[in-house]
Amino acid sequence: MKIAIPDLVSPSYFPAEAAVELGCFAARGIDAQIELMSPVERAYEAMRDGAVDLVAGSAHSALSAFPRWAGAKLLCAQSQGMY
Repeated sequence: MKIAIPDLVSPSYFPAEAAVELGCFAARGIDAQIELMSPVERAYEAMRDGAVDLVAGSAHSALSAFPRWAGAKLLCAQSQGMY
């Protein structure tokens, strides 16, 4: 599973990277890897086009590649109250 994140600096995306690096996905039999993809709109386009499986990014940015949420679902809030 490829998980796109827009940067490795922001604490907002850290939970996704930590879940991969600490083996949370592996413990469930999922071979996950982080792929740095910026800007976040490009990451959502890659998900829409099938190049990545998940995007750990801002929810509102999904609309750039999935107008009216057609074809996208929000799974969780990865970091609340960060901004």
